[in-house]
Amino acid sequence: MKPRSISVVVVGALGVLLGFFGAAFLNLAGLDLRQEGLGRGSAWEEGESEYLVVLGSGLLVLWLISVGGVFLLARSGRPDRKVHVLGTWVIVLSALLVTGLVVASVAIIPRLYDWQAY
Repeated sequence: MKPRSISVVVVGALGVLLGFFGAAFLNLAGLDLRQEGLGRGSAWEEGESEYLVVLGSGLLVLWLISVGGVFLLARSGRPDRKVHVLGTWVIVLSALLVTGLVVASVAIIPRLYDWQAY
């Protein structure tokens, strides 16, 4: 593998890790996605959850920056079709994984908390 390909994969993997922790912090904060929008779930704690929301959102912003970094790494330098395709796959997989994790953490997992409360 070329060094640029390795860089694309490493930055993409670090981005997914950042997105995973961002979703985890949003879940720990107690956010709950309902029909009327995001709200405070049963796990919300005053004074602590606000910081976790900020931390989770910051990690998701860092994930977006890493996706941009993958794009720039894949498209910069000498044109290489293999690296371009690899970068596209890394971006698509990262977006699918992190979006799925965020949806699960604010829409599915809080329902499990509510189910256990009964």
